Amino acid sequence: MPTTRTRTHPRDLIFAVKMGNDGAVRRLLKRYDAKIWTGLERSDEKGSTALMIAALDGHESIVRLLIEAGGDVTDEIPDDNGWTALMCAAYDGHESIVRLLIEGGSDVMGRDDNGWTVLMIAAQDGHESTVRLLIEAGSDVNAKNNSCYTALMIAAQNGHESTVRLLIEGGSDVNAKNNQCGTALMIAASNGHESTVRLLIEAGSDLRARDEDGVTALMLAASNGYESIVRLLIEAGSDLRARDEDGVTALMLAASNGHESIVRLLMIKEARGVRHWLDTWLGIPGVQRKDINGQTALMSAARNGHESTFHALVEGGADDKVKFNGETAVQVLIEKVKGKQQNTDAAREHAQSVQQLIDEDAQRLPTGLYMKLCDANKRAYDS
Repeated sequence: MPTTRTRTHPRDLIFAVKMGNDGAVRRLLKRYDAKIWTGLERSDEKGSTALMIAALDGHESIVRLLIEAGGDVTDEIPDDNGWTALMCAAYDGHESIVRLLIEGGSDVMGRDDNGWTVLMIAAQDGHESTVRLLIEAGSDVNAKNNSCYTALMIAAQNGHESTVRLLIEGGSDVNAKNNQCGTALMIAASNGHESTVRLLIEAGSDLRARDEDGVTALMLAASNGYESIVRLLIEAGSDLRARDEDGVTALMLAASNGHESIVRLLMIKEARGVRHWLDTWLGIPGVQRKDINGQTALMSAARNGHESTFHALVEGGADDKVKFNGETAVQVLIEKVKGKQQNTDAAREHAQSVQQLIDEDAQRLPTGLYMKLCDANKRAYDS
């Protein structure tokens, strides 16, 4: 009987690459003209080429094989998301493959469908050595994606301090703004990355910069409860009295979210500093300021039921008798606390009823299941 030869298809190459099988890749490359597997038909269901897959998975030897076999990385067709092999390699920080592709002519200035550059992709996960390599290769450190984020903002958002430092040294604009007018400092402060905030301050970030809502880095840190960053920003010279578009201050934001220690810190720091000339002239201490709706920090704390923060503000001189919509802050707090207590009582009664039903079926339930149900009921009540 005559022997038959198994027919191969360009997709076989994709499978071999995914398996990381160098030998199979080498054999398959000998069967195809480079034009076959570098055309559109050589991609998988996501439009990824053999080269992209090898680059993403870190198979350097296979990447080298593909390039040596005639793979043209200078005129590469991107996948369905606009990604190239270089982007794939940068995503997981495969420095040696990034270097290999750059040497082969890959475009370091390329962008995906969302406007992300190779540098942004590497900066996102803090691949410092890859970022350094891309900067040295001529990547634009101040390029912006479709949301006007730069690589610096992306690195700052994720707290990659060493990458942030590298980008700053490479010429990144620390005061560039995204489509919401946010800066790298605001982004880092909002996400609680203290060391990155310190680095950005040292690099000359504008402490008074505001986003589209008039919010500053200090306000963001205060609102999210990052005390160490609030302290750092104050010591660097941030304006404690700054207001956003609604007249809200950092103190009001901290009070609204129940960050007692930050409320105390802000009151102490402002008491030691010089008040705004208008507040001094009108005799209005910072703790008594109102937003455009006439609400004070004390009322914000009361409306959200933050008792300890409320008491801290009163100790700091807040007037608990000032009325808002006909009610004093004390009245609002009492109503809020009563509401919380009623919810707690209702939850307790519900948990007791559920436990009673579980206990009634105790003898019919396996011991393990009974204990799990009891534990689940307790956790539901505690939450």
